[in-house]
Amino acid sequence: MNRKIQKLIGDAKGKMNGYVALLKLRYGNLCVKADVISLLPVTIVIGNEEFNIEDVAEAGILKEDVLAVIPKDSDDLFDIGKGIMKAHPEFKMDIVQNERSDDEKDKYLTFTMPEVNKDRHDLLETGVKGLHEQCKARIDAVLEIYTVRITKELKGAAPAEIDDAKDKLKEIYDFYNETMESLTKEKLQEIDEAYERYQAQQEQKEQEKREEEQAHGTNKGQSMTFDQ
Repeated sequence: MNRKIQKLIGDAKGKMNGYVALLKLRYGNLCVKADVISLLPVTIVIGNEEFNIEDVAEAGILKEDVLAVIPKDSDDLFDIGKGIMKAHPEFKMDIVQNERSDDEKDKYLTFTMPEVNKDRHDLLETGVKGLHEQCKARIDAVLEIYTVRITKELKGAAPAEIDDAKDKLKEIYDFYNETMESLTKEKLQEIDEAYERYQAQQEQKEQEKREEEQAHGTNKGQSMTFDQ
C-alpha cells in the first residue's frame, strides 16, 4: 500500500476518532451519574484571568451521583463554584467543611446530579439519540468521501489493491461505528436505570407516607377511645 493511500486512511481514521471522542464528551455532559468528564468544558474566572478546572481544583467522585471539587487555593472556592454552576446549572451545589481540618477556610464543594424524573428521562433520551444520529452521519460521510478519494488515487491499479485499501478503510469505520453504538447503548441504559431508581425512591416515599398516615389514624382512633 503506497504512502498516499496510507495517509488517506490515516486521515479518515483521525476524523472518525475525533467524532466518536466528541460524542463521548457530549454524553458525559448529559449528566446522570457523577463523572469528572462533565467538568472538562468548565472555565473558572479568577480576577481577569480564565483557568481550566484542573488548574485551580482537584475533582473526584464522592458518590455515584455526587462530585467533589477541592480548590487548590481556598480563596478560589466561590469562583470555582460560580464557574461550574454556569456550565451546569442543573447541579445542586453545597459547600462542605473538611472534617479532617479545624480551619474554617478548609472547605470543598459537592455537586449532586439532578434526579432523573419522567421529563428529564425523556429529555436526556432525546438528546442522546440526536447526538448519536449526528455522529453517525459524520462518520458515514467520512467513509463515503475517503472511499471516493482512495478509488480516485488508485485509478488504474489492480482490483486487488483497490479492494485491499477499501477493506482497510471499512475495517476502521466498523470499529468506530461499533464504539459509537456501544457508547450510545451504555448511555441510554444509564438513563433508564437512573429513572428506575427515581421511581423506586418515589414509591418508597409514598409507602412511608401511607404508613405514617395509617399510624396517625390508628393513634387518633385510640386517643378517642374511653374506658367504660
